Amino acid sequence: MKKGTNYSIESRLKMSNTNRGQIPWNKGQKGVSLSSIHKQKIARASKKAWADNPERKIIMSKFLRGNQHTKGHKLSPEHCNKISKSLEGHIGWNKGKHLTEEHKRKISIAHLTTNAIKPPKTAIPAAPTIV
Repeated sequence: MKKGTNYSIESRLKMSNTNRGQIPWNKGQKGVSLSSIHKQKIARASKKAWADNPERKIIMSKFLRGNQHTKGHKLSPEHCNKISKSLEGHIGWNKGKHLTEEHKRKISIAHLTTNAIKPPKTAIPAAPTIV
């Protein structure tokens, strides 16, 4: 069925009867296991692709890099100073914004329940006995 389409009851019954007895396309495909021959073929093809194109390693490293282009690289002190100077006078995105009391309360509850700030575990005092 198409998303957002409302079929009449008669149409739905027709479709149901038509599909009865059909085996789903993904029945029994819980994690496909490859034969050893197939694995060897894949390995051979992969090695050949890497050997045939020496620029492939450079292309793949750029492709897989994503937004982590400075990961693992230490910036020089001069570069850090340049970045610092460029950000001087920059006003933060949340400067001057105020939270409502209800919002503050919700944040407080969320921090108490999710973070490591939990009340200390103390023994429950025994109920006083009436003599």
